[in-house]
Amino acid sequence: MRIVKIAIKNFRALKELPEVTFNKLPTIVGKNDAGKSSILHALDIFFEKRDLEPSDFYHRCREEDEVVITVSFIDLPSEIELEPNVKTKLERENLLSSDKTLKIIKRFKNIKKPKPLNFLIVEDFEENDFQNLCSKKEKELIEIGKKYKIDLPKSGASITNKWRREVLRQQAVEKRLTKKDIEITPEEELFKKLWILLPTYILFCCDTSLNIDETQFQNQFQPIVDKVVTDNVTTKAEIEAKITEGFANEFGKILDKMKQYTDTVTYLDPVPTFQWNKLVKFDLKSKDTTGANISLDKRGAGTRRLLMVAFFQYLTERTNLPQNRQYIFAIEEPETFLHPGLQRDLVEALLTLTEHEQQVIITTHSPVFAGSVEIDDLLLMKKDEDIAIISQIPELDLEKVAEELGVDPRDKLFGYNACIFVEGPEDIKFLEGIAEVLKSAGHIDKDFNDKKEIGFIIVGGDNLKHYIERRTCRKLGLKFAILRDSDLDPNMGKSDIDPNILEWKRKTEQDGGIFIITRKREIENYLHPNVFKRKCNIDLPFNDFTDLKELTKMNKITLDMNIMRGMTADEILERDKYYENGQEKHEILEMLNTFLELA
Repeated sequence: MRIVKIAIKNFRALKELPEVTFNKLPTIVGKNDAGKSSILHALDIFFEKRDLEPSDFYHRCREEDEVVITVSFIDLPSEIELEPNVKTKLERENLLSSDKTLKIIKRFKNIKKPKPLNFLIVEDFEENDFQNLCSKKEKELIEIGKKYKIDLPKSGASITNKWRREVLRQQAVEKRLTKKDIEITPEEELFKKLWILLPTYILFCCDTSLNIDETQFQNQFQPIVDKVVTDNVTTKAEIEAKITEGFANEFGKILDKMKQYTDTVTYLDPVPTFQWNKLVKFDLKSKDTTGANISLDKRGAGTRRLLMVAFFQYLTERTNLPQNRQYIFAIEEPETFLHPGLQRDLVEALLTLTEHEQQVIITTHSPVFAGSVEIDDLLLMKKDEDIAIISQIPELDLEKVAEELGVDPRDKLFGYNACIFVEGPEDIKFLEGIAEVLKSAGHIDKDFNDKKEIGFIIVGGDNLKHYIERRTCRKLGLKFAILRDSDLDPNMGKSDIDPNILEWKRKTEQDGGIFIITRKREIENYLHPNVFKRKCNIDLPFNDFTDLKELTKMNKITLDMNIMRGMTADEILERDKYYENGQEKHEILEMLNTFLELA
């Protein structure tokens, strides 16, 4: 489950944030006073991580004004138990809004440390008797039945409140009662059952970096405690020893990642505190090159930010996450104290988390972060008289985003007469290696060593960086082409090109560029099986749509595209062969000729 929409009223710097849409990695950019952080802190209040305080109210609130936070969720569970051992569906129970989201509203009165009033926006019947049936007890449902001369017995085979609700709703349908989105007050037990479905929200503020004592951080290591409990360890001494050992092992993995970035921290020592009537907590001691052993919370902000990078990388590799546990990580200015190289490492970890069905929300001023996410994830935020104005695709002007962030890739493009945009460094190895082989065999006259005026630029998807560089190519009069994997996999039901890829193709050609989509799944699928036999001494059967990265990993082979130089020209032409109108053609050969003719 993840957030898909949010709207805010009267919170901090925002008089109003009209409803905006979030994807898996919403990236909010804007000036310092635009109210970006207010969104993350409003969610912190919404998820009940802390109480709302008087200072959280918009400064011009009148006495009767309320703070209102509305959050909509998608990717909902297929079933829910509203009564013991009786499963039902949220949509069937009229608990979703007309856009098929679970939409929850929290309202706060303008008083000191107020508690929220909880509401739902649901698509339900306009007639009061048939509204909010899930909040009604058995007696109330039976009384409504009597009013409309419907027998709803108190007991009997298969007689449940779910059945009674369905009978009443069927009556409403027969009476042709209309439905619309309405605001309801759910009964307390019903709201608790819905609330427990929501993801865990974790906020990392830019001014605190990473607080070891935070419950959210501590909870990431709860599976260590859980495992000890299930291992039938009995004595307190054994339990303490096992938990201490488990913590040390996990933080050893985090330290290994930190060592990629600094040699200052030499040891991380988690020190558990066992309060047997409560829970297990730990402090995190850290040794440095001077031998000082102090709590990491007392280290500098830069060191704690390095821990954050390592922590998120660690989460992407976790194998002991609780089943179906989903998180929303909100990070305020993740670039703080990190140089661009570390920023790229962190954004790669965050992107991996979203692939694992976790949501990440960030506010940033960094071109590295904004330039690494898909365009659909970008939100440009401004304020007009304290009302937030959010620009998103298709209205988003990416040149304004680039202007806001100082993204200007012209320094990379100067010196080239043409550019080829690829998805990753392996694509460059492929194109350069295969061109050398085909030139040596006389199939092409030149390769990329002869065409130094053609530059390769790595981009991922249709992100901001990609867009701006395309536009810059056009402004500078440079020819350019884009190579994109088709990602086709008929065995997984992906027999057609993703419409988003086709839209990128349309926009690229509109900008005067060339856009080539591979016929096979990925560029790796053009390798010949013989090369694995010669180089790796292994038979590796695969076809045009095999996930070759996964297959080589399973066979413990490092897939280095320099292997391309080990193929013969005949093997290359065998793998890239296709037929069109009965005529034999060669896809890679055609692709190289197209690219080499750019300059």
